[in-house]
Amino acid sequence: MPTEEALQTIVRAIVREVITEARSLGLLGAAEGESNPPGGPANAPLPDISPTNRVAYAEYVLEQAKGPLHVSTIKDRMYALGYKHRTPPKDKDQLESSLNSLASPSQYPERFKRTAPRTLTLV
Repeated sequence: MPTEEALQTIVRAIVREVITEARSLGLLGAAEGESNPPGGPANAPLPDISPTNRVAYAEYVLEQAKGPLHVSTIKDRMYALGYKHRTPPKDKDQLESSLNSLASPSQYPERFKRTAPRTLTLV
């Protein structure tokens, strides 16, 4: 059985790894003394874009990625950049469903293209 000190060391290492990953995805702001990632600190709305503009936020995320992203990744990055729902979502996957539909012919096929299931890129 590991000692309490060994368990604390393991937990601290795991927490550091999770924080580093969250910062690299833009889900957390920078640590004290570091500069913030592109897009500003977590939950700071993008300048000149309404915090409820789903299309503009999705375009921004995909421009920054410079390639296709899964809708769950787009959603996470949008929230980290300060995206807000106009009304409370009916279910937790509502934004993912909305993002997935952006490439459909009735939405914005001139701006978004589906490269794989639930994966989008800019046209």
